[in-house]
Amino acid sequence: MKTLLTIIFSLVTALGLQAQQEVDSVIRLPRPWMLPSHFKVQFAGSMGLISSGIGYEILKNKAELDIYAGYTPESVGGDYFFTFTPKFTYKPWHITLKNNWSVTPLTTGAFFVFTTGSEFKTYRPDYYPRGYYWWSDGMRPNIFIGGMLHKKSKRETAAFSNMTLYYELGSNDLKMTSYILNTQYFSILDVLHLGIGLKFNFE
Repeated sequence: MKTLLTIIFSLVTALGLQAQQEVDSVIRLPRPWMLPSHFKVQFAGSMGLISSGIGYEILKNKAELDIYAGYTPESVGGDYFFTFTPKFTYKPWHITLKNNWSVTPLTTGAFFVFTTGSEFKTYRPDYYPRGYYWWSDGMRPNIFIGGMLHKKSKRETAAFSNMTLYYELGSNDLKMTSYILNTQYFSILDVLHLGIGLKFNFE
């Protein structure tokens, strides 16, 4: 009887180890390239009062491509707006700190904000012929610089492998043009916007 129990125990243990190895191999499968690598949520930054989106790490994790959807309520913007924003962020290097912390001291990038609403139309002043201007006044190109602070999770099975706090300081073409043409009336701080966000990397 003792020998039989020993055999049964050994079989159960072996099956358990095999099952665990199979689970581990499934968990560690490479993420398909078409699935996003992270999720972001951002406050302000000329992309809506609140915006969120998904994105991909590219260029060996030295850059990110994101796409956001944002919203600004009427109480803040005078009318409610929805925004759609493709964005590129370049982050050339990071510094590893203690206790799973790291910092990216400098990021830079660009994005285009498309704002919906009937008041936004193809920009064409009355004194220019149709087709002279092809872009919409609801589309604004932006540039920015910023930084990131990362915290890596100690749990390998966490839903998100790490979290990043980031900030961005930027401006758009309209603001910069107003500043350049009216430097006696504007300071550089008048034409800058600040955005703060959180990034969650998927496991």
